[in-house]
Amino acid sequence: MQDAVVLANYLYEMKGLAFSDISATLDQFKDERYSKVKVQYEASKSTARLVYGQSYFDRFMRMIVFNWLPESVMMKGGFKGVEFRPQASFIPQIPIRGSGPVLPQRPSQRYLDEQAKLDGVEHAPVVV
Repeated sequence: MQDAVVLANYLYEMKGLAFSDISATLDQFKDERYSKVKVQYEASKSTARLVYGQSYFDRFMRMIVFNWLPESVMMKGGFKGVEFRPQASFIPQIPIRGSGPVLPQRPSQRYLDEQAKLDGVEHAPVVV
């Protein structure tokens, strides 16, 4: 779901429909998402091995993690996957609610320009 939102944001910001524009947009998308997807894949693989592993080592690790590891340590690891919450940049942003950490999102310059035309107000360019 995160990939779909991020890709939609990049397609919305795309300059034109030329092959070079499409290629550059997809390269930017890959540069942003590939490392995050790789980390999530490895975390999912480790969790699956911990929960469903059949070897003696897997059973031993399961006993340690679920019986001896403090819950605060498990919760810290659980928040790492949910702190990136992308929102579609071409609609108004939803305010952040809850107590978990959230990574900031870059606003869409195109959306800000369109809103400025509707409101009659100039916005400064977004600098990242």
